[in-house]
Amino acid sequence: MSDLRSTSLIVLKGILFLGIVAGSALVIFLGQPTWRVAALLVALAWASARFYYFLFYVLERYVDPSLKYAGVVALLKEIVARRRAPAFRSADELFAATRGLIDDLNRSGKTRAAAELTEGMGRLNGLTDGWGLFLEAIDRARASVALSAAQVSALSTIRAEVHRIVTRR
Repeated sequence: MSDLRSTSLIVLKGILFLGIVAGSALVIFLGQPTWRVAALLVALAWASARFYYFLFYVLERYVDPSLKYAGVVALLKEIVARRRAPAFRSADELFAATRGLIDDLNRSGKTRAAAELTEGMGRLNGLTDGWGLFLEAIDRARASVALSAAQVSALSTIRAEVHRIVTRR
């Protein structure tokens, strides 16, 4: 199925969703017209909207910009796929990717982010605390400057692998 592109159809779809929500809430409330049920329906509507915002905005924008999906099922498939296979076959591959990203950051004038990653790699000591310090350096590098989409994707992949190493998941 192709993406819906017509603005009038998109608005109609939103209105239909609103109708489903309002109709369902009305049927539930008429079945038990109490203040408790009304409050629970309001809480349900609010929490559902916040959860939707979390799934389709917060996760992509703030947690993992490389995470792209069209719906909840696609998100679950992506999470399962990421958990099955590590992004790198060895630590050497991870280090090579990190060095490549550092070089790219330096070439594009993002020396602060490159310095954060270089410092973080220098903290690796073979123990979990070294990996934890590297993870913190990755987060500082991400927050230090605006990165290109390719740099964000590479950094997110590296971060996910380092996070997996630190948490052993």
